[in-house]
Parts: sequence; C-alpha cells; structure tokens
Amino acid sequence: MTAAVADFAPEPLPGGGKFKKNTANGAPPLVFRPTRDILAAMGAAKGAGQRLIGFCAETDNLVENAQGKLTRKNCDLMVGNPIGRADAGFAAVTNEAVVLTAAGGRETWSALPKTEMAWKIWDSLIRL
Repeated sequence: MTAAVADFAPEPLPGGGKFKKNTANGAPPLVFRPTRDILAAMGAAKGAGQRLIGFCAETDNLVENAQGKLTRKNCDLMVGNPIGRADAGFAAVTNEAVVLTAAGGRETWSALPKTEMAWKIWDSLIRL
C-alpha cells in the first residue's frame, strides 16, 4: 500500500446551498472526519499466503510509529520513511527507511535513490 490519499476529509457543510459571504457571521465552520483506513481493512481481511506491505511517513518517533502501524494494520512488512528533511521524504530524490517485519526483523537503510529503495523493498518481500 502506498500513502493514504488523506487521513481526514471535510464534513459537508449543512444546508447544501450556497453560503453567502457575511462578514457579521464570519466563515462557516470547517469540520473534519477521519477517512476509511484502507490498509487496516486489508490487514483485517488478509488471507493465508497473502503479504501486506505498508508505508508510513513520519516527522517524529519513526521506529515506534512504524512498529505500532505494523501491528495495528496487520502488515507483514512496514517501511517507515522520515519526512520534513531536505535529503529524505516526498520532495527529495533520495530516501531513508527503517524496515520492520511482523517476525521481528529490522533493517535501516541510509540515503538511497528511490528507485534503488524500491528494489530493496521488493527483495524484502521475497524474503518474507
């Protein structure tokens, strides 16, 4: 599984009609609700012989958050990436990762081109 499209989505505004700009009342309230957790649903429905790989992008506590997600989502492999840095994450050409397995394995990969990291993930899947 790749990253979630969004963890939260806005609730529809009440009334369904056009909201006129009214400086006396201000803007209508913006309320968010959690979206469906597709990875957790797939982990719950995973059958014998199926393998599920999840990804998590984290700014803090990378290993702890990746381990928690691995367990909660019933994944076989979790690839945790640090974000918010110039040399890793969404906007960088390289990435770093901590890779955890449900069997207790752990690898740390230093900065690699993302294409090379993809091959390492594939190799990890084959070893499961």
